[in-house]
Amino acid sequence: MLEPNKDIIIIPDVHGRTFWKEATARFPEGEFVFLGDYLDPYYIDEILNHITSESALNNFREILAFAKDNPGRVTLLLGNHDCEYLYGRNVCDCRCDDARYDIIRRLFRDNKDLFEMAAEARLGKKHFVFVHAGISIEWMDRHVEGWTPDNLVGRLNTLNREALSSERPEDSPFASALSERDRERSGDLDYASPIWIDAETLNRGYQLCDIYQVVGHSAIRYMEPVITSRVFYTDCMKALRLDEDGVLRNLDGKRCVNRDKNPFAPMANGYDCHLFGDDAFSRPYCRTCGSHNIYVRGGVMADHWYCRDCGKDEVI
Repeated sequence: MLEPNKDIIIIPDVHGRTFWKEATARFPEGEFVFLGDYLDPYYIDEILNHITSESALNNFREILAFAKDNPGRVTLLLGNHDCEYLYGRNVCDCRCDDARYDIIRRLFRDNKDLFEMAAEARLGKKHFVFVHAGISIEWMDRHVEGWTPDNLVGRLNTLNREALSSERPEDSPFASALSERDRERSGDLDYASPIWIDAETLNRGYQLCDIYQVVGHSAIRYMEPVITSRVFYTDCMKALRLDEDGVLRNLDGKRCVNRDKNPFAPMANGYDCHLFGDDAFSRPYCRTCGSHNIYVRGGVMADHWYCRDCGKDEVI
C-alpha cells in the first residue's frame, strides 16, 4: 500500500522518454508509480525527439537504478511491452527490440523482484488501484479466484510472483491469461487482461464501484489525462501528481480537467497535426504500400493503424 501522506507521482508509459526525470527532481521525497512500457520507442519519437532503441535501453537502466536507490518509494508496474521480455514473445507479441531482445530479457529477469502487476493507495475516502491498462471484471472472474476490490492488488501480485519464480514463466497459466486481448488490440474478446485492455473496452464494461483505477496504455488524443467517473487515463507523455485528496494534478499543481468528451474516438488522418508540420515524411506511413492515408485507432501515439489505400490493418 502506498503511503497516503506523500505526493504520489504517476509516470505513464515511458517508451524511452525521459520526462520522469523532471518529476524526480521536483518531488525528491515523493512516491513514484511507473505504469510500465519502459522500452520500445515509437518511431515518431525517433524522428521528433531522437529517441533510439539504444537510448531507451540506457534510460531503462537509469529507471532500475532509481528504483534500487529509493526502496519503498518507487513502484515499477509491468506493461504489455515489458511482459514481452519478462514472460516471453508468445505472451504479448507486440513491438519489441529484436536486436537487443536477449539483453533486455536478461535485464528484466535479473531484476524481476522490482516489478509488480498492480499497486494501490487510499487517499481521502477513495481507494485507488494503479495498473498498466485496467481491471476487467470478466477477466478477473475468469482468472483470479476469490478476488474482491480489497484483495485484487495482492492477488495479482502474488500470481505474478508465482509465475516468475518458475523456470519457464511463459508456460504458466498466468502468462496465458495475460495474453488475452480485446478487439481494440486485434484480439477476439470482449474483455482483456490488466496489461492489454483498452479504454474503449473498459468504458463499455461495468466499472468497479469500489475503486478508482489509474492506468496508462490507451493513447489519448491530446496531451492531457482523461478523467472518467472511475478511471483516470494518463498516457499523455508527462508525469502527473495524485494529491492527498485523490485529485489528479499536473506537476505545477494545476488540477487536471477533461477537454474533450470523446478523447479515444478514432481519427481520420490523425497525424495531420502541429507536431509533424507539413513534411509528409515526418508522419507514419503504411508499411505495405507506403501511403500516409491512414486511419488511427486512438491518439497521436496510437499503435493500431488502418491503411485506406491498401486495406492493411496493422498493429505495431
